[in-house]
Amino acid sequence: MLLISRSHTENLMASQPETFTENETTNDVTSEDTKQLTKSEETTVKTLDGKIEEGISSAEEKKGINWFVASMFILGDLVGGGVVAMPVAFVQTGFVLGILFMAIICVIFVITGWLLADTWEIMRERWTEYRKHCRKPFSEMAIRSMNKRMEWAILIAVLCTVVAIGMIFVGISLDFHDCYYATNYPDVSIGAILSLGIFLFAFNGHQVFPTVQNDMRHPTEFKKSLLVGFVFVALLYMPLSVYSFLVYGDSMINSVIDSIQISWIRHVADLAIALHCILTVIITVNPINLQLEDTFHVPDKFCPKRVVVRTGLLLLATFVGLSLPDFGAVMNLFGSTTVPCTCVILPTLFNIYIKAAVYDKQTKTWIKPTFFEVLQRTPKASLSFLVLINGKLKEVAPQLFLESSKITF
Repeated sequence: MLLISRSHTENLMASQPETFTENETTNDVTSEDTKQLTKSEETTVKTLDGKIEEGISSAEEKKGINWFVASMFILGDLVGGGVVAMPVAFVQTGFVLGILFMAIICVIFVITGWLLADTWEIMRERWTEYRKHCRKPFSEMAIRSMNKRMEWAILIAVLCTVVAIGMIFVGISLDFHDCYYATNYPDVSIGAILSLGIFLFAFNGHQVFPTVQNDMRHPTEFKKSLLVGFVFVALLYMPLSVYSFLVYGDSMINSVIDSIQISWIRHVADLAIALHCILTVIITVNPINLQLEDTFHVPDKFCPKRVVVRTGLLLLATFVGLSLPDFGAVMNLFGSTTVPCTCVILPTLFNIYIKAAVYDKQTKTWIKPTFFEVLQRTPKASLSFLVLINGKLKEVAPQLFLESSKITF
């Protein structure tokens, strides 16, 4: 997997004698930062050539989750509505193209999630305030820790999703003999590109990744959690989508559950998906909650203001959900607008900008680079790869947006 290198050009040292790039002054920066760390913080630092890794006090380590539980958090965040909508997307793409879309998007999102985790590690290394609580998790790459109850809620949500998928598989299997031989498979057309919105929406979740990473005992292990989490997501999405498409073909409209002929299986699957969404809504809306609380100056504790803000957000989400009869167009809408920004564009920009920053020994601050400095200091191979990924999404996004605008009431 391709990651952005931390090395920079040696010419920069000659033109800026008082500023230093990350690799060239690792030892100086590390020694100065180490002196500033107090014993009360109980933190340890090691060199950044293996990248400075902030140690956390033993008391904090006991509160954190391990890498496997973190991967379950990722799984709980990503799966949900995509479970029932992903098979329907295969109606537009066909068998081969649908699998290809799913695999490519999964790989791209793993890469950008990796970059996001790398950016968060760098921020924790350079600025001590990001090792503590911050109420604007995604915008500042700092987040708030979760408690043990949240861990159980997410694990139960994942279990509900597995139950739902199991029931859907059983229902499809029971319908196999009645539906398979009468199935019609549509021809693949240029319109298949419009289903990308659903694929992108199904793998959306990067805005929550920093929350999970900060709650770990060892945040540097989040990349392992990321890989395992996306593997689990792919293993849930791909077999279900393929099996549903083979049995039902183009008879699927909005949800694969609606195509299941046995009513009690359909109801159990609906209930399991609903329980999953109820349990995971806490983690998925948490970044928005914290942003709103910061905007309205809500105290960082339980109080009437916090109840009003969070209840108001849930009521707004409920109103939107009840107002829209067809969520396929909504998935395309967000898949063409917010998802590319939060899951691809912003993570790559965060990463290349923070790695292009230089350290000023006089002011003891990191100097933000300009756009042209980023182009100069970023390795050309990595830059070309990131431009390719972002460029392709920008070509597809306008088409998805036009399709998503066709919402009828």
